[in-house]
Amino acid sequence: MGKKMVVPNDRRQKVAFYREHIAAWATHAASIGIGPGLLADVQDKLAAAEAADETMTRLRAESVAATAEFYGAVGALAKTGSAAMATIRTYAAMSGDRDVYARAMIPPPSAGGSIAIPGTPEGFSAELLQDGSVTLRWECKHPAGSTGVLYFVRRRVMGGSEGGWEFIGTTGAKTFVDGTVPANVRGVEYEVHAERSTKRGHPARFSVRFGASTYGEAARRAA
Repeated sequence: MGKKMVVPNDRRQKVAFYREHIAAWATHAASIGIGPGLLADVQDKLAAAEAADETMTRLRAESVAATAEFYGAVGALAKTGSAAMATIRTYAAMSGDRDVYARAMIPPPSAGGSIAIPGTPEGFSAELLQDGSVTLRWECKHPAGSTGVLYFVRRRVMGGSEGGWEFIGTTGAKTFVDGTVPANVRGVEYEVHAERSTKRGHPARFSVRFGASTYGEAARRAA
């Protein structure tokens, strides 16, 4: 007895099976008992299945691309939205206006509870970039259970007035890029402190000194 013919269960393999057989069936239709009507019907159904497979493949590729685009757009939205909310919280903390949260439709920070104040920044380092901006980095240890810590950064130009401190930004990371350093200065001083909810940590100060010759080739020193 001949080998039993089994049509595959996989849909694409099923299409391939009939694609492999249809030419022989058409050639020997009369001698294998397939009438013209049945043969034409199989051919039509095979063509429809092949067209549907091509459409499915194309739509799947488009779906993958659209999904990747959607994920990227949502990621960008989340990053910018987080920065916006951090700015709102910073404004509320600096202005002392608790109604800021209600107007922005975001919950205010919870009370500090029994967790101690945030830690004090330490281990500062600074990197002067070619465009004149300064990247600041530091370490800071906080009490167990501390979440939502923000770092507030102030700056004062060396040689300026004693009260010449200005707020330049906030960050949720232990790094900050100061892209507004005045040109032709011999150095700047920074003050960084951490805040969590209504509790404020002790500030830490350090200085970044620039060489007297060329600002872009400054010798840096963090103290």
